[in-house]
Amino acid sequence: MLDCAATSSAVLLETLDSINGKIFELPCKLSTFDKCESSSRDFANFKILPLDRSFTLEVENALVGTILTTERDRPPRNSQIENIPYMKDVHFEELDDDTIGVILDARFAWTWTRSRDRFNAIDDPIAIETKFGWTL
Repeated sequence: MLDCAATSSAVLLETLDSINGKIFELPCKLSTFDKCESSSRDFANFKILPLDRSFTLEVENALVGTILTTERDRPPRNSQIENIPYMKDVHFEELDDDTIGVILDARFAWTWTRSRDRFNAIDDPIAIETKFGWTL
């Protein structure tokens, strides 16, 4: 998941376990919608590659958590856009597991845009081609 408002990346503990990532602890001030708290939190460093392996992204000091998103946050599916004419050339890589395991913060904004987007009107879906592929 790409989050242009985030000031820190995050990784799901389950995702980190699947790549044998190492956790370390740092003092942290964490602000969310309804609170701000200072404590020691778990962090990790890891690498991300897009499915086409065209580059490697090194993520440092990502917060480790057991919940990163709401239950409604899911990667886009091709079925969501199949009947939208202006999206005819957009294709999402669909994985069997649609869990969002990583949130990339604003430091990685350069990976989010390339040269193509698809939009129609203010209330219609917008697709943007990122270095990781298309997103909705």
